[in-house]
Amino acid sequence: MQYHCVVIDLFRPFIGDPKGTLPGVETNLPQRASVESIIQLRDFVSRFVSRHRSPPVSVTVMESLLCVTNAAIERLDDEEWKASFDNCIKFLGEMVQYFPVARFVLQGIYYSAERTQTKLPDEASRVFDYYNGAVKKVRTKEVESSYPVDLRLSRTDLTGARLSNFIKRMEGLNFRGA
Repeated sequence: MQYHCVVIDLFRPFIGDPKGTLPGVETNLPQRASVESIIQLRDFVSRFVSRHRSPPVSVTVMESLLCVTNAAIERLDDEEWKASFDNCIKFLGEMVQYFPVARFVLQGIYYSAERTQTKLPDEASRVFDYYNGAVKKVRTKEVESSYPVDLRLSRTDLTGARLSNFIKRMEGLNFRGA
């Protein structure tokens, strides 16, 4: 998934209007590479989300979800893109418990849609409605301290895997410079 995100980000400055970047209208290498990557990423994320219905997963998945939602939000009139958008939003909602920063990501997507006056699909709207105002309740410090650092441990002990616990342990150790 990360490969496709890198390709999309790498070529973004060279493709111009992303709405014009649809299969069959690619005119240059950056457009072709971006179109192929976003379609492959969309399909891969859809398969991933359908198989991994219970986070925690690696936080790097969030970047892929964000890439797909950004591409899909411009194509919500297409049923396949709309379904991908809904799946990504639902999965981001499920990630909030494990990665509080996902609340901010959801809020950013919502404000992006609002800024462009994009009508959101009903399923995505329900997720946004559920988290409405939740960002105001989360302090930046809470996001930093609840970030899971040990991803293996986070599968069985989310609290133990948090950054704040590692910081506490490190404060108790006496490190000497080399």
